[in-house]
Amino acid sequence: GKRWYRPGVQFRRLIALVETEGAGVALVDLVRVRGGSEHWRVCRGLEAEAFTADLAGEQIGGTVADPRGKRGQQEGLAHPDHAGLAWMDEVVRLEERPTWKGIWVCRRRADAWLDLHQLRASPGTQLMSARATATMGKPEESSYLFRTLLWKHVPQPGQTTSVDLVFEPRLGPATLAAAHSIAADQESASGVELVTTTGKTIKLYWNPESGAEDFTRFEDGAALQGHLVLVADAKVTAVGATSFQTQGRTLAFAAPVQRGKITAVDQGA
Repeated sequence: GKRWYRPGVQFRRLIALVETEGAGVALVDLVRVRGGSEHWRVCRGLEAEAFTADLAGEQIGGTVADPRGKRGQQEGLAHPDHAGLAWMDEVVRLEERPTWKGIWVCRRRADAWLDLHQLRASPGTQLMSARATATMGKPEESSYLFRTLLWKHVPQPGQTTSVDLVFEPRLGPATLAAAHSIAADQESASGVELVTTTGKTIKLYWNPESGAEDFTRFEDGAALQGHLVLVADAKVTAVGATSFQTQGRTLAFAAPVQRGKITAVDQGA
């Protein structure tokens, strides 16, 4: 009975790869964390020397783990889990805003970009960027170089941290004209609206804490009963949802399975 330990931390994440225009895609990446003393989200993005965004920034020096520390310094860390952060230096504290857009330009391919849209972040979430290179040797000797983004939030007891992002990897012009958050009446839920350059609209509604019979209502008038619905080209796709209401219509879905059980595993494969 003592084999398993529950640390009191809950992590929910939705990763959805959505077709936009032509060969274009967008990656919707929504995160919820509850429990523990600190919540971090780290994103390396493309291998690039810089990350450009419409945000004010301030160079704070040191490392992500310690503003007075030197790269690789392991002594005096606030927590042992900060060891990896001690190798990230040239730290810039970025302006805290709920929504913004930024871009990485690949240092190995001049025609490769990765756009990032932040749709939502819990109030009080600190945003930083830092240089991330190999931990062995000097940074200039590293075989890779990333300008990593980091989100840090110190929650109140029982508070959930949310960081909702949309990425667009591309080798040419962007296919996304805009990405917006759709507010909901529950902290655990998120709505996402993507608008393409030709005016196509894609909407996603998600609540990982909702049961099959529970309703979540969104500010655009939609109501989700269950976990997840995607609306694109007037087509509605549901996962773990019983019904969905939008524009005065109600759609019902049969067998809204939300939980599964692994019955066998082929370990040889």
